[in-house]
Amino acid sequence: MVATRFRQRTWWLALLVVGLLSASCDFPLNNGQRVVTKVVVLTSPPTMTLAPLLTMTSRFTATLIPTVTPLPTNTLPASLTPTPFIPTTAPTPTPAPLVQGSVRSTVNFRVGPSKDFDALTQLPSGTQVTLLSYDETKEWYLVLLEDGRRGWVQATFIDTDGADLVPQLPAIALTQVAQATVPPAPPTGIPTLRARNPNNATDVLAYCDLPRFKAAFGNRSISAENTVTIYWTWEARTPEQIQDHIDYGKYEVKLDDKVLENWSNYRTGVRQKQGKLEVIWFVPVGKLTAGEHTIDYKVTWSQKIEDGDTTYGPGGENETDTGSCKFTVR
Repeated sequence: MVATRFRQRTWWLALLVVGLLSASCDFPLNNGQRVVTKVVVLTSPPTMTLAPLLTMTSRFTATLIPTVTPLPTNTLPASLTPTPFIPTTAPTPTPAPLVQGSVRSTVNFRVGPSKDFDALTQLPSGTQVTLLSYDETKEWYLVLLEDGRRGWVQATFIDTDGADLVPQLPAIALTQVAQATVPPAPPTGIPTLRARNPNNATDVLAYCDLPRFKAAFGNRSISAENTVTIYWTWEARTPEQIQDHIDYGKYEVKLDDKVLENWSNYRTGVRQKQGKLEVIWFVPVGKLTAGEHTIDYKVTWSQKIEDGDTTYGPGGENETDTGSCKFTVR
C-alpha cells in the first residue's frame, strides 16, 4: 500500500516537473559548484492508428450474353413446296421371248438378206439359231449363232414353232444391220452382180437395162403386195478410192420421173467382193401400183476420182455415169 502511494506521488511529481519546467535548471552544490540539470519533457507515444482495411472492388461486372433468338423458319409458298414422290404401280413390261429355230439342211450364212451378199460360212443341218428378225418379204431371217455372230439365212431352211413372234425390221434397219455385219470393203463404175432368184426378189437394180445386166436383172415382175427397193452399187480397188466416191459423188435417181430423196441414208457398209471393194445403196420406195415403172439412174462427181481401172468426174474418162431400168408390178 505504501509502495503504491509512493508510485502515485512520483507520477504526479513527474507530471508537475514536466508542466513547470521547459529548460535546464542550475542547482548549487555544497562545494560551490553548480550542477546543470536538463529537464526532459516526456511526450506520450503517438496513438497507433490502424490502417484502413482495403476493400476489394471488382474490376468489372460480368454481363450475361444475351440469349440468341433463332430466326423464323422460311415457309415455302404453296407453289414451291415439293410434291412428295408417289411410286407408281405400273407393271414393268415383259420383254418379248427369243424365238429359237434349227437349220433344216446345209445353208449359206450371209451378211445380208439376199444372195447378192457374200456368204460368211455354211451352217450344217441341225444348227441351233435364235431368230432376231426377218426382212419385209419374210424370206430371210436375221439369226444369232451360239458364238455371237449374226447373219442372214433363207427362211425356207429354218424350222421354228414361233415364226409369228419374230419381229420385222424396216428396210432402213436392214441396211444398218448389214453394215454392222459385213467386213470392210468398197466399188467402181457399174459393177457386175451375181444373179439371184427373180421369184424372190423385190429389189430392182437401177440400171438393169444396160446390156451386161439385162439378162440377169432385167424384165423384173413384182407382186403389188410386196414393197419395192431400188438399189445400185459402186466398186473400187482401195478404201481411199471408195471414200473419194462417197465424198464427191452425187446420185440422181428417179422413179417414174420422181427423184428419190435421202438416198445417202441407205448406204451399206463396205465389203469385199471378187477381189474388189463394194458399197451398195438400198432405197425403199414401198408398194407400187400395178403397171410398168421406169428408173432413170445418173451419177456425177464434183472433182476427178478413180476406181483403180478408170477415172471419173471433171477431166476424167467418164464425167457422168448413167443407166435405166424398166420393171413391172402385177
